[in-house]
Amino acid sequence: MNNYSLEKLKVIESYIENYINELEDEILENRSDIVMTIDWREDDSEIIQYCENILKTGILSSQLEKSNNMQGFTISISYADKSLIIPYQGAGADRNTTLLSLNEIIQPDYEIRFCNHSDGQDTLQFIPLPKEIWDQLDLKYPIIIELFEKFNKDSIFF
Repeated sequence: MNNYSLEKLKVIESYIENYINELEDEILENRSDIVMTIDWREDDSEIIQYCENILKTGILSSQLEKSNNMQGFTISISYADKSLIIPYQGAGADRNTTLLSLNEIIQPDYEIRFCNHSDGQDTLQFIPLPKEIWDQLDLKYPIIIELFEKFNKDSIFF
């Protein structure tokens, strides 16, 4: 399971099972070792670090550099032997573009999904997992699509 622990997987499965059984829970609350909690004002380069802190790949990083563009900076993400510059379109950074770029570069090894229970909150939650674990959870719990939304190129969270 790459660097993902069995204990963390059990926590996620407990959350899913409590949802199925209509039990109120706070299982994922304060679990920064599992969940990325992101504020709309978050420093975008920190988002990559949150993901690395959870996945513990040892090969995921970001670099912020001053630049002569609309934003005045660029943020590049490196994972394994891949790298990309986050393609911001406006005058500054935005969490949506950062999250979509991060999810893109860690594929096919990992995948980030949106925690639907955080929709409409002040902070949004996302869970990065090894792709093989998401695949197993998808098979075991068909209801998972109600809980954790897959990203697509048009995903807008903030």
